[in-house]
Amino acid sequence: MAFTACDGHSPTEPFGARAATISGVVKDKYNNVWGGVSVGILTDQGVAGNGLTNREGRYSVSGLQPGHYRVWLQLGRTGPGSFVGEVDLHQGFNAFDIVSP
Repeated sequence: MAFTACDGHSPTEPFGARAATISGVVKDKYNNVWGGVSVGILTDQGVAGNGLTNREGRYSVSGLQPGHYRVWLQLGRTGPGSFVGEVDLHQGFNAFDIVSP
């Protein structure tokens, strides 16, 4: 698992906006990308956002508030889910690549 935070923000973002975006790639330990996997971003109060990986294993979840989150993977809509890590999101874009066993 890798995490990188970027303090940059989009030029189209309104001045003073405090939105955070998390994005990355989901792969297995053999470097195969996982398409069609749900990535859930959770707080103690529940789901804050979620995204679905594309054919290249890429996902993106935007509109989050900066803060501490847990990241989960779920295979399909009814498949098993698994905790993959915790992340502190900062304003702007945050990268979080996931390597699943």
